[in-house]
Amino acid sequence: MNQKGIPQVVIILIIVGVLVVAGGIYWWQKVKFTTLPMPTSPSITVLSPNGGETLKIGLPYSIKWEITGDAAEKFIVVSLIDGPTTGIIYNNWQPEDVNSSYNWPLESVMGFTQDHPIGIKIQPGNYKIKIVFYDHMPCLGPSVCPPSPSAQAKIIAEDTSNMSFSIMEPEQTASWKTYQNEKYGIELVYSLIKDYRRNFDEPNGYPNGFFNIAAQGNLNGQPIAVIDDYVKPDDYAIKKYFGNNPVITRLTIDGQKARMVTSGNPQDDEAWIIIKYPKPILIKNLSTNQEETWAFAFVVIYTSRLFANDIVDTIRFLNK
Repeated sequence: MNQKGIPQVVIILIIVGVLVVAGGIYWWQKVKFTTLPMPTSPSITVLSPNGGETLKIGLPYSIKWEITGDAAEKFIVVSLIDGPTTGIIYNNWQPEDVNSSYNWPLESVMGFTQDHPIGIKIQPGNYKIKIVFYDHMPCLGPSVCPPSPSAQAKIIAEDTSNMSFSIMEPEQTASWKTYQNEKYGIELVYSLIKDYRRNFDEPNGYPNGFFNIAAQGNLNGQPIAVIDDYVKPDDYAIKKYFGNNPVITRLTIDGQKARMVTSGNPQDDEAWIIIKYPKPILIKNLSTNQEETWAFAFVVIYTSRLFANDIVDTIRFLNK
């Protein structure tokens, strides 16, 4: 060990030579000792929030930490702890993605996993940040594990905020708006807070960049009666957008059967909310050249699962 506690490797360089002189042959060697520092084990220090800060739901914040030592090929998990709501905020899925900060979109929900596909509501209160380094990708919950874990992940460094910080409710009057759509017969309340994760500069038809609405569930001119005949894991559209292992959650919205479809990968942001109408809604079918009115069984809301909880909690049918 040197004075800083860094392990050293001693390299012995031996040079062997032959010297021919009168009267015989003599062997000689030169030995040289040198030392090289070994890579240091990584350590991590939480920089912010580190105690005393006040954070408001709906605004972005930067979680920062300092890394020393060898952080290559490591996995990092950032969690919210010691408060009313606990869960994972961030983790790197590839070992080369280790960095020293994360821009946290402090939304009203967090912790998207297969076990919580529409997230967990963040409650106001006092919290701390915990950051953990692993040598392998860890399991992040009962159903979120590496596809083929080669070894059990071991903690190699960790740190926690020195003191608690506060999370407060957003300014409600400025961040929520009621949306009515008479064509599709629904009403909901949605957030005006910008989606910092997806950063919708071009909303592509989503009102304010947060959701889109369609009527679905008509087969050969007739409404589909059973919601599970429409929302199926092997459906082409569901597999296209959510992969081979979509998460389908059973819900009841305004007294009607509903389903939430999300990806099994918690990093994927898309969410579909499908609700059975109290009675089929009649809408002109624009997919044909003829003036036809079809009866549709379901209303579908396409959104980010950052906002899915808020939307689900506020949907109402206008004409029951």
